[in-house]
Amino acid sequence: MLKKPALILFGGSFDPIHSAHLGIAEQALRSVEGEGRVLFIPAAQSPLKAQAAAATAAQRLAMLRLAIEHEPRFTICDWELRRGGKSFSIDTVRHLASEYPEHEHYWLIGTDQLRQLPKWYAIEEIACLVTFLVYRREGTADVSIPEVADLRVAWVDGPLLPASSTAIRHDAQILNANVPKKVAAFIRQNGLYRPS
Repeated sequence: MLKKPALILFGGSFDPIHSAHLGIAEQALRSVEGEGRVLFIPAAQSPLKAQAAAATAAQRLAMLRLAIEHEPRFTICDWELRRGGKSFSIDTVRHLASEYPEHEHYWLIGTDQLRQLPKWYAIEEIACLVTFLVYRREGTADVSIPEVADLRVAWVDGPLLPASSTAIRHDAQILNANVPKKVAAFIRQNGLYRPS
């Protein structure tokens, strides 16, 4: 039987999308066998983040489109943005499982989110539907896998990537060095973040 192509779900606020996000997505694709693609899923509002995104949903979506326009293996799912409200991963996973039944589903997270998995709503059901690809930065101490029934974890090893969305929003030099040129231009043209 032929192996199903991989669909790697990559959720986040992407406020803004930056080079570390793109590098992690590239590493994740290399880690799966056979054909694969990454589906970027901008969240309307994360249940585990109290603060709303600084950019609007339309602006975050526009930046994502600019960042991935030349990479055919990267696509965007705006379902959570269209739906609005808090973005619970279980709703997204159920939706995409029915939308893409011919794919093997993965959910790409960092080690920080791996520790948070027991707090995810309906994590046991999510664990039955996806394999978690966990990006482990070089030099990161061993991270224990939380006790969640049926949890499947595969490691994605890669370099320590310096950029963070928080730093980018507050520092123009970091912004210019860590976002694609078209995204940086969009940020300036729209007066986003007002970095010092």
